[in-house]
Amino acid sequence: MVFALLAVLAGCHLTPVDTGRSYMFALRPDFAPPAPASKAVAASLTVGLPVAPDALDTYRVALLRGGGVWDYYAGARWADFLTGMVQDSLVKSIETTQVFDNVASDAAGLTGGLILKPEIRAFNAEYGPGGDRPVIHVRIVATLMTGISRENIASIDASDDRRAADDSLPAIQAAFRKAYLAVEKKLVARLLAAARAGAADLQKPATPVKQTQETP
Repeated sequence: MVFALLAVLAGCHLTPVDTGRSYMFALRPDFAPPAPASKAVAASLTVGLPVAPDALDTYRVALLRGGGVWDYYAGARWADFLTGMVQDSLVKSIETTQVFDNVASDAAGLTGGLILKPEIRAFNAEYGPGGDRPVIHVRIVATLMTGISRENIASIDASDDRRAADDSLPAIQAAFRKAYLAVEKKLVARLLAAARAGAADLQKPATPVKQTQETP
């Protein structure tokens, strides 16, 4: 296998990641914009920085070995911290749909409109007993809410699992990319449907409350 144990040995060996000679993984989203939207959402969308477990909130590429032990590939790393890469990819992919007035990350400081809060539940390779080809697991759960009142509009859950063609780093990167793109496409499609439905409900005039007069 191409992974190395992260146990701290007496010699304190440096991995290629530590010395800057690691294989760089990138997501490179290629989400193709759909046909011109027949129904746009008259609101801005802010995409928050994804929440992730400590094991995934890193530039290292995580893997799960037999027995449920977390580890990392010694010769590979993400091009940036995983959470930042996913946020950037989501912003660009949602922006290509041209459904919202504006799409930006929470670093832009937008207020109002709608907010998407993603959570990375899985983004790792997994080796089964005696397996030489890892399975890649990617799962993202996101909550869509209003920007001012923080009212929840929808919860979106998208996942995908892909087995790498072999145990080489290029094959593992390709499997990560395919799994992530499948998840991103599902998430964006469900987001657009939820945003349209939610925006329509929010734009409906409030039903006046009837006042009842008390009998003296």
